[in-house]
Amino acid sequence: MKNYLKLLLATAMMFTFSAVHAQKEIVVALGDSVTLTSTNEGTKYEWSSSTDCSGFYKIVPAENERTLKFRAFGENYYRVRWTNADGKSTYADTVKVVI
Repeated sequence: MKNYLKLLLATAMMFTFSAVHAQKEIVVALGDSVTLTSTNEGTKYEWSSSTDCSGFYKIVPAENERTLKFRAFGENYYRVRWTNADGKSTYADTVKVVI
């Protein structure tokens, strides 16, 4: 089963990509509202971010939801780890938010 991550921006743009392929990049204006939504059916979602995509990701606090909403105030990489009903965890592909 392919993993998908859908990105919705306040500007009504929509991006969809396969989470098992290449990293995606989106460009937004400083302070824009960004909404990232996992299209995977899961029982748990863990969002994390990184400033350089080097392998160190910080868990976004209090975000165990299918959707992550934030204001863009700097270049960051985001990903979600979702857990299905069988307890298997999978990371979706990384998305880079560029100002």
